[in-house]
Amino acid sequence: MAVGALQRTEIKRGLRPFDPLRDILPVAELIELAFAADLETEGREILQGMRAAASVAPLWGMLDRLLSLGDYFSGYVWVEEGKVVGNTTLTRAGLGRRDYVISNVAVHPAYRRQGNARRLMEAAIQAARQRGAPWVVLEVRRDNYAAKALYEQLGFVVVDAHSVLVLEAWPPAIHLEGELPIRALGAGDEGRIQQLRRAARSEWARRLDGEPSSPPPTWWVRASQLGGRFLLGEGQLGWGWADGDELWAALSLCATRWGARHRLELWARPERHGHGERALIARALSALGRYPRRPTRATLRPSYPQAVESLRLMGFRHLRTLERMILELGD
Repeated sequence: MAVGALQRTEIKRGLRPFDPLRDILPVAELIELAFAADLETEGREILQGMRAAASVAPLWGMLDRLLSLGDYFSGYVWVEEGKVVGNTTLTRAGLGRRDYVISNVAVHPAYRRQGNARRLMEAAIQAARQRGAPWVVLEVRRDNYAAKALYEQLGFVVVDAHSVLVLEAWPPAIHLEGELPIRALGAGDEGRIQQLRRAARSEWARRLDGEPSSPPPTWWVRASQLGGRFLLGEGQLGWGWADGDELWAALSLCATRWGARHRLELWARPERHGHGERALIARALSALGRYPRRPTRATLRPSYPQAVESLRLMGFRHLRTLERMILELGD
């Protein structure tokens, strides 16, 4: 679907393909309105980028003719009285990939519960099917029951989830009874960490994201990473719960002196859920005593109840859990 070939006839009401030449700005405003409660720094930066792109929208036509952007980035809008009141975005999952991601499913509050979200979703699904996609995937908040009900009616099923929690206060002193074999992780543990991350994820997550391992970065990539960490005063720390050469669970902490927040991630083998999380989190929070007081964000990929509860017991506040849903389209 080439941008230059889009029908430019104005319609007062109904569905039409997303046209970057005229829709970027109204779609950005719609997304901000629809997701105002969920937008954080990263989301607002994306919206700022969309607004900036609106100022150079005429370049989209030229780029589309050169690069066929419509096959990688497209979507649909719903129009009422000539105004964009609904949107859905359809994006190819990556270069060389056949599957697609549906995102930015948004409807103006005044036009909800009228079937507009369903019409937008059905159009995006049909477009992906016509392009030969084996499946389409989307993410939805676990507590967005209305949206989840619609997606389930359309045939989507949950295959994965991740949670984000934040600790805004300074970590309290933590005393845990009993000792697990927790140790610091180093460069020699990279292979074990990759094996653990693979074991922690579902089969669908591995299919959608690929394997967590990757070729070693080139020297200049490593240099740029180290330079960025130096500028932000970041320290990369890690601990693991191990039994001999077997790594059962691990925690990665990126602590910062000048950045906005500390960040941690936690993984565990499914058969060990509920055993080592608190000890690992306690070790990380203890290490933060050497750094300035900043909020600490925890990401769980995948999310599982024992880890969420352990973080809550340590003072973390749950922000959201996003479920990944998939619809298989067949051959």
